[in-house]
Amino acid sequence: MQQRISAYKDRLDRQLRIMGKLMLQQLIKDFDLDKHLDLSQIQYSKYNQPFFNSDLFFSTSHAGNKVICAASKTKNIGIDIEKIVPRDLNEFINLLSDKELVKIQKNPDPLIEFYKCWTKKEALSKAIGLGVNNDFTVGSNSENEILANEKSYSFYELPVSTEYVATLVIVNA
Repeated sequence: MQQRISAYKDRLDRQLRIMGKLMLQQLIKDFDLDKHLDLSQIQYSKYNQPFFNSDLFFSTSHAGNKVICAASKTKNIGIDIEKIVPRDLNEFINLLSDKELVKIQKNPDPLIEFYKCWTKKEALSKAIGLGVNNDFTVGSNSENEILANEKSYSFYELPVSTEYVATLVIVNA
């Protein structure tokens, strides 16, 4: 774990990753799993997604100076946080569906809407282990629920602050 974190050049990035691990360690304790589960048991998928090969699903994310971490004993989850900063949204056209692009363009605050779409994509990609360039809007049941990989996922916007957008995704079945 130390090697993985040390590989990041930015000091703040390293600190936030350590904070994410500490938060996960606390969740392990809160779930009363600390007698048989610890951070040394984290494994990584072929997409570099961390996971335990046991009875805890988790996801962490950081942006700016914020870190969030979520865990569940029963359902796969994904979480993402992004700091709202000006961006050239044209750089993301190939990563957004037509439906997402229209929604962003029609919104009075396109930047906020972009980050809402983006954190949904990122959180879902963590929950199912696919890249963000997949069109996750196909098969949408509603604004806050979609079908992907034959499973239903629900989205929850997390009120972090006015400077950040965060989304939690939970598998329904």
